[in-house]
Amino acid sequence: MFCTKCGRKVRENANFCKECGAKINLPQTTQTISDSSVVEQTRNISDKLINLIKMAEQGDSEAQYYLGEYYLNDEENDENLKLGIYWLEKASEQNHADAQCGLALFYAVGEGVEKKPELSFEVWKNLALQGHLDSQYYFGLCYINGIGVEEDLDVAIYWLGLAAKRGHEEAKEKLGELQDINTKRQSTDTIDAEEQFEIGLEYYDKKNYIQAVYCFKIAAEQGYIEAQYMMGYCYYSNDKGVEHDPKQAIYWFTKAANQGKVTAQYLLGTLYLTGENGIKDNQQAEYWLIKAAEQGESVAQYTLGVYYLNTFGGIIKDDVKAFYWLNKSAEQSNADAQKCLKTLHELSLKNQSKIEAVEKKNGTSKINNSNTRKTGDIVVGGNDVTEQGEWIYHSINGSLSKINKYSDTKVLINNDSCNNLAISGDWLYYQYNNDLDCELYKIRTDGTGKQKLNNSDESYECINVVGDWIYYINDISNGNICKIRTNGSGRKKVCDDEADYIKVIGEWIYYRNSEHDYICRVRTDGNKRQEVGNGNCDDMIISGDWIYYVDGSDENEFYNGCLCKFRISGNDYKKFPNVKCAYFKAIAGDWIYYTVRTNKNDALGSLYKVHTDGSKKTMIRNIEVSEVNIIGNLIFYRDTHDSAKLWVMQTDGTNNKLWTK
Repeated sequence: MFCTKCGRKVRENANFCKECGAKINLPQTTQTISDSSVVEQTRNISDKLINLIKMAEQGDSEAQYYLGEYYLNDEENDENLKLGIYWLEKASEQNHADAQCGLALFYAVGEGVEKKPELSFEVWKNLALQGHLDSQYYFGLCYINGIGVEEDLDVAIYWLGLAAKRGHEEAKEKLGELQDINTKRQSTDTIDAEEQFEIGLEYYDKKNYIQAVYCFKIAAEQGYIEAQYMMGYCYYSNDKGVEHDPKQAIYWFTKAANQGKVTAQYLLGTLYLTGENGIKDNQQAEYWLIKAAEQGESVAQYTLGVYYLNTFGGIIKDDVKAFYWLNKSAEQSNADAQKCLKTLHELSLKNQSKIEAVEKKNGTSKINNSNTRKTGDIVVGGNDVTEQGEWIYHSINGSLSKINKYSDTKVLINNDSCNNLAISGDWLYYQYNNDLDCELYKIRTDGTGKQKLNNSDESYECINVVGDWIYYINDISNGNICKIRTNGSGRKKVCDDEADYIKVIGEWIYYRNSEHDYICRVRTDGNKRQEVGNGNCDDMIISGDWIYYVDGSDENEFYNGCLCKFRISGNDYKKFPNVKCAYFKAIAGDWIYYTVRTNKNDALGSLYKVHTDGSKKTMIRNIEVSEVNIIGNLIFYRDTHDSAKLWVMQTDGTNNKLWTK
């Protein structure tokens, strides 16, 4: 007769395997049980057991033991498992040694009862000291498998030896195995850590996990990193020579992780993140996952990306970090990361399409210019930097490039010296500056399909791309407003006024007449020119349905005017006398970025920001800046005293540095 789980030979009529503890299959019964009617339900069993049942009910411990064993022979029936344990407990209460020994097996593995290995150890210990044969065998196994006690091969051999001398067949077999292992251990105890580890791996590959763990531990205690990792992994896994123990796994993973073992760092992070056995620590989880991710572990990068995206496990949500690590992982061909990014991109495109459809219907398209580019609710000024999706496009050091917002991936588009960038769909529009004149070009965002649109003697300032038309200021021709189709045809002058700012909204072009300091508008076909606002406009910028302007009639001694605003409809005029401005630079969300002159010699002034309701005025940078662009929480700008360089800082003015990417 053989055990169906481990294949070991078992005695005839055995109820469970002495080696692995599995119950041996015997004919099933169909009785059910409830706590209040155990005795009543037991009476429904076949007539062959009536006498045994009566004796058990009358308190006969031997009958209770055999009745319990009878039920436990049915491995598949949970109700019979409960009945079997019930009668073993009844017999154990009367100090029936076989019942106590058998019941301890269930507490050791946690089947049908709460797992209590320490209780099983104490039961077997007491019975073994009293000479109970099976308990001596199981007591020896405790020291092999660490059941309720630290592993100790010498103690295990002692107790198995006692059982073997008394004829216990399983003890004889196990003792032979252990003596062979002990001999091999003694021959390897003097080997150095690396060789000890290699021997352990041989045992591990042969699935002799007990001997493997022994070798790993010797090498690990000598500081051998791979052995420390394997010790952690054995405790992390199940059935690898030791019981699953997250705390021991963390102990050994930490030792390996501190020496730079990337897999240990990743698994350590996941253990802290999941918090098994009450060891949850979000800070430690994030720390070790980042350590692994920074070493290029793609699974750690993907895990970080997902957790930053969803705030799973207590890590604080951070979309920038999420996309950064997902991109890192995807670059290493991690299929999960690639799938995740694809899904996010598709969702983003759907949302953007909905937004653009609404804007087109309302005549408030947000696909526009280098001086008023928008992404979401962001309106930015300047002409060196723009963005679309996950990419930042910029012109620096005589070339046009793009860099991923969430990683260090940089792509050179071409070597054109250019400015006045604007994006519409898959196309990037820009002014190319050669040695003789300026030319208008477009190129796909992937760097293909470069086309020259116009090479006349013009400049292309304040580019707005709306539908099939490009609107711009020709600064060479007195600042006239012009337009040209996106295929380079149909160039027309829209208005003879001298303009230094334009914004296309629906059928109208809003602009500042720099000759007379008026805010004006004209239809995109050149008709119905109108003056709007109160005049005396030194500068203007538009965001949403508000026009913001600097009222030059209320200048201070340094030629800073007063911040004012009114709706595009002409209503709700507001003036903020305490906010003095020289020039607008950008609007991002609810913040206006502008300059303030602090002396009469300033051309532009220092950079400030103020809330769109006129509150929270704050100085950001006490230098004269030009060509300001806002991308997310970053400000790109040029210092007027060294305009060849592009700088970047946070929107609160911190972390200022030269943009060298």
